[in-house]
Amino acid sequence: MKADLGTAVRIGVASDPIRLAFILALAIAVFSVSLGNGFVWDDLLFVRDNPVLENLGNVPLIFKSGDAVGTYVTNPYYRPFVTSSFALDTALWGNSPAGFHATNLLLHLGVCTLLFFVAKRVTGSRFAAFAAALLFAVHPAHSEPVGYVSARADLFCAFLVLSSLLFYLRDRENDSRTARILSHVMYFLALLSKISAGMLPALLAGHLLLGDRSGRRWTKLVPYAAISIAYLAIRSAVVTRPEWEAVSLEARLAGAGPLILDYVRNALLPVNLKVFYDVPMRESFANLSVLASWGAIGVSIGALAAGCRKGFPPIVFGAAWFLAFLLPVSGIVISLFPVHIADRYLYIPLIGLSIAIGSLADFVAKALPPGRHRVVAAGMAVACIV
Repeated sequence: MKADLGTAVRIGVASDPIRLAFILALAIAVFSVSLGNGFVWDDLLFVRDNPVLENLGNVPLIFKSGDAVGTYVTNPYYRPFVTSSFALDTALWGNSPAGFHATNLLLHLGVCTLLFFVAKRVTGSRFAAFAAALLFAVHPAHSEPVGYVSARADLFCAFLVLSSLLFYLRDRENDSRTARILSHVMYFLALLSKISAGMLPALLAGHLLLGDRSGRRWTKLVPYAAISIAYLAIRSAVVTRPEWEAVSLEARLAGAGPLILDYVRNALLPVNLKVFYDVPMRESFANLSVLASWGAIGVSIGALAAGCRKGFPPIVFGAAWFLAFLLPVSGIVISLFPVHIADRYLYIPLIGLSIAIGSLADFVAKALPPGRHRVVAAGMAVACIV
């Protein structure tokens, strides 16, 4: 452990390629065990035994169908880009699960890479980017999205949202038409992977509020809104609303508060993580835990607003990302079924939390006397080892 700690501290002040190589090597060391896993749960029905995936000629059918195409079940999801990737994997690997798991692992490595470069642009600090990507790369909650083939939607969505954001930032810096178009394309593909990607325009608006508020900048958000509307129109024409989704707004709001706090706890203290969580659903605000949870969320939002005024935009942006991407999986939009809470739903929110923690570590490091930043680097290394 001492050798690993010393290596991590030295890497923290090294060049970008060395830092990134260290992050990816650590992620491979942690999650490569998944390559030996088989198919489990939904993998059997939606992937291994799905006849639609056996012919790449069915890709047009996939884009015209819901997520359950080729099965005997129905669900309210429209993720044709992800389902098409299963068809491609089937063409390459047949029914061998190792190839599917390798794709998931490669996607995770891609997300870690993009997070490093996005965090560097958002924070303006290589150290903050290194700390953010390092924590994200090894977070225990990723065991489910990386090791569970059917959870690939979260990996693809994260990869494409970060790609869209990176191209957006390049366009802001260089007024690049190519980067602008690529950002729009990546955003649309992200929506075709998971509807949670729809939170990106709101985050871009928040990024503008924290920085440049000129009218010309705001017009660049219009295409994202248009793409969102087009996607929702396509989705509504393909996906039918199941009966179990018809839960009252009060019940969804009441249940979301405690679930969000459960996710916060699992993100900050990832111990006793489970495949299935036995979480009681609260359906009324006449419940002390519901009121307390929403009170805590309100205080957190107030703290973010105070952070804006105090001048901590990267930390605020990361925390806002975390909360924004928790909303679609908290049950507010739809009541999630058959599980109300799952570790895979933390994958995209943890990108923002990692940026916030990396930014905070960088702020502390800069406040210390020269040379003492190694103490912060050592602390981040210890957190990752633990």
